[in-house]
Amino acid sequence: MRNKIIVLLGVIILLIFSQWLTVKFLYAHKLGAGKTEFFAKVYNLKMGVIEEDSDNINIYLKDFFKNKDFADKLIQAQTTLKDQNITEEEIADLVWNKLLKHAWLSKVADENNIEINNEDIAYYINAVGGQENLEKNIASQGVSIDEYKEFLIRPDILAAKVYDHLIASFKDERGVLKIQEAYALLEAEEGENWDEVVEEYSEDMNLSKNSFWLAEEELINMYEPIIEIEVGEFSKIIQVPVGYVIWHLDSILEDDEQVMREVRGIFVHSKSIDNFFDDYLETVNVNRKY
Repeated sequence: MRNKIIVLLGVIILLIFSQWLTVKFLYAHKLGAGKTEFFAKVYNLKMGVIEEDSDNINIYLKDFFKNKDFADKLIQAQTTLKDQNITEEEIADLVWNKLLKHAWLSKVADENNIEINNEDIAYYINAVGGQENLEKNIASQGVSIDEYKEFLIRPDILAAKVYDHLIASFKDERGVLKIQEAYALLEAEEGENWDEVVEEYSEDMNLSKNSFWLAEEELINMYEPIIEIEVGEFSKIIQVPVGYVIWHLDSILEDDEQVMREVRGIFVHSKSIDNFFDDYLETVNVNRKY
């Protein structure tokens, strides 16, 4: 009986040692891709860890291999990318960076109850011409529509939703303060100092100094506040996809068919999603294991 126990313990120790050795070889890139992917799934191995003060965020190897397989398909299907002879190491780095950013986006989404639903995906697909058109475009890329949704569409929507949240929550202190300062100066002199404020604050002189015309039907979304102002007046601050703008109405041209408005704007760039991500990385320690 005792001998059996000793043998059993020996087998267990040998098994544990072999598993430990396998993992060591795996992280040292000594196993083939197929074996590495298999053991990554079996042992739920980590590719890396984002170490925060309160908690850690794990990035798993199984997700790396799924995303890399998708990237490989796209590269092989696109001649321009294939001809660049992108190395395995470069592809791995691209996938790692994507997973790292996605981990942060998911964290922000979870903390703020940001979700992606079927309506979001349907809206995205319609915006690029509809599902039939999308399937037609990706047919030659060697990927399915489901893969395209999982690895491209959903991450894009997540990034857009998180970005909207960060901007709406006034996380962009620089941009918000700058456009608010510009507005306060205009308000103090009822817009008479428009040119001076443009010189000091606008980050797009083409938009500020070269006017353009808008028809009545074009006064929607970011142009809609122009309807509320008279010639010579300026609008409230408007948030647009890449920044903030204050519109100035130069003139109105009316005829029997339509009304045209001549406008200019003071524009301030908002912080990009990559800027927000870079700020986050400065507050954590990232440990890549594979």
